[in-house]
Amino acid sequence: MNTASLVRSLTRVALRSTNVVKMVSPRHFSQTAKVMSVTPELQQALNREIEAEQQLSKDNLQGAVAPTFPGFAVTTKEAEVRLTKKNGNEDILVVFNVNHSVDMDEGFDDEPSQAVAPVPVALPPFTVEITKGDQRLCFHLELVPVDDQPDEYDFRVEEFYVAPSANNGNEDVPSEVYASSGKYIDPDLHDLLFVRYLEERGLDARFCKTLVAYATHYEHSQYMSEEQVQEFKLKENCELRFAAGEDSDVCLELVNGYAEIFGTQLILNKKYIFPAKSRVAVFTFTSATIELVGATESAYVAETTPMIIYLNIHAAMEEVRKKREEQAFNTSNKPKGPRLLLVGPTDVGKSTVSRILCNYSVRQGRSPIFVELDVGQNNISVPGTVAAVLVQKTADVVDSFERNSPLVYNFGHTSPSKNLSLYEALFKQLASTINSQIQENDEAKIGGMIINTCGWVDGEGYKCIVKAASAFEVDVVIVLDHERLYSDLSKELPEFVRLTHVPKSGGVEQRTTQIRAKMRGENVHRYFYGTRSNNLYPFTFDVPFDDVTLCKVGAEQLPDSCLPFGMEVENHETKVVVMEPSVDIKHHLFAFSRSQKPDETVLKEAVHGFCLVTEVDMEKRTMTLLCPQNTIPSKTLVYSEVTHLDDQIKR
Repeated sequence: MNTASLVRSLTRVALRSTNVVKMVSPRHFSQTAKVMSVTPELQQALNREIEAEQQLSKDNLQGAVAPTFPGFAVTTKEAEVRLTKKNGNEDILVVFNVNHSVDMDEGFDDEPSQAVAPVPVALPPFTVEITKGDQRLCFHLELVPVDDQPDEYDFRVEEFYVAPSANNGNEDVPSEVYASSGKYIDPDLHDLLFVRYLEERGLDARFCKTLVAYATHYEHSQYMSEEQVQEFKLKENCELRFAAGEDSDVCLELVNGYAEIFGTQLILNKKYIFPAKSRVAVFTFTSATIELVGATESAYVAETTPMIIYLNIHAAMEEVRKKREEQAFNTSNKPKGPRLLLVGPTDVGKSTVSRILCNYSVRQGRSPIFVELDVGQNNISVPGTVAAVLVQKTADVVDSFERNSPLVYNFGHTSPSKNLSLYEALFKQLASTINSQIQENDEAKIGGMIINTCGWVDGEGYKCIVKAASAFEVDVVIVLDHERLYSDLSKELPEFVRLTHVPKSGGVEQRTTQIRAKMRGENVHRYFYGTRSNNLYPFTFDVPFDDVTLCKVGAEQLPDSCLPFGMEVENHETKVVVMEPSVDIKHHLFAFSRSQKPDETVLKEAVHGFCLVTEVDMEKRTMTLLCPQNTIPSKTLVYSEVTHLDDQIKR
């Protein structure tokens, strides 16, 4: 064992033996080493070991949790990881253990002067058991790096045997079962017998790469997690607010009691992983004990929150629903639920309140329609859209609401000010479509609407709020943290509209322009690639210019002097014009219109979805698209000013 390997063992012993203090920081390792009176060489190697672990979090893990194994269910117990899936009439089990899976001999030389700590990578041996009927075919496999291909891995069969199927959960292999070594099999026969057989069941090079990444993440989390455990005891109506660190995830667990995150109830003892830079608030109506594992920028308990106010708003909405149901009882009329509009400047928590109210409605057994009019930070679709979705499940604690079958209209800009006429036309069309569709859906009709708006509340932005209230026929308006807006709306809106002013939560933080841009990029990325818990796999393919028609909404305004006598000026902001393909469309989003041709019907039709132009070849007259499906659903593509630089495409 060289110095580095010894250091890794010592740091683990030092970490696990320091139980007097629950939170142990890596910087305290050097103090522990001094107490142990280690040699200067060992001290330097110890520091390099710590640097390697921190480097892993910052540069290699990049704040992400372990990747998922498509098709496999993953369970963990301490250092052991088990993957299971069905393959026809076969049951496939993969088992590995991350203990001693990091080989530091490869990474460190024995020179204390080595400047850069290598990133430790876990290469655990793993077992594959394929059970069919009363037999199981078992393989013991080793992970091996692929020559001249960094970060690529393959497997080598070390041993194989046929054993009886596991009986009543007993997976032990009888001692009389004969095991054959894979080392003495001809390489060609090895590939034919084993590699191809396992690849057909999804155990291929891609699986190996995922396993290495997962094991590296998981081994690291097992190694380092103890030093960042925080426990919080919340009293009645208190809220834990925390911000995940810049480069690391935070694992949250409800240890006892009751708690919720933005209206979604937490499951006792379930671990929730929040990515780096997440801002989270955990509220309890009774009491709760919360445990956080991982680095946080901040974490504190607030005793003053507006959650009771939000609950009262929900209760008032439910009271309206029940009253209207009673009034419609024994009549042919289908009752219409309350329609609530949330307004206020930027960074006051409108999206969060929308999420809370939707979740409370679902938990009440209702199915509200969530309407998103914020084209800059859209919570339903990509930026530059107005959209609506029927909410039938509470939002995922980490990923928020599912985005199944939304109704989406392409605006193409991240601020209404870019094209006010178009913005107004689209939200009016959205309201009209919703009103038409809910006539066939009684649950959606009584569920009502919860409508989120953008943070533009002055001048033309204020006029948009008033017009939106009229278009969606709202009967409740919640003003967040803006007394003048509340006063102005109280004079402008009809008397039947119930207007309420609500303070913003103390946990709301101001977002810079850079943060907003980053959030838009993450939103586009989610559209194409999904989330950690629900990966999506988009397609990349070339499309000839001649196979599609590109268009955009909005044209240059002609001066009156250029118009023929007697002709009126048409609204240039809502005019649909054809675009010629050029390199300028690279990295832009395009909407697949349901319209068959580029005319005014583009404004009236919801879109099929979106694609991203990743390359433009003017010589070949083709463009490369990143697309959720492997074919284009429409030949009419509508331009969006929203851009995204996709760094995951591999051609």
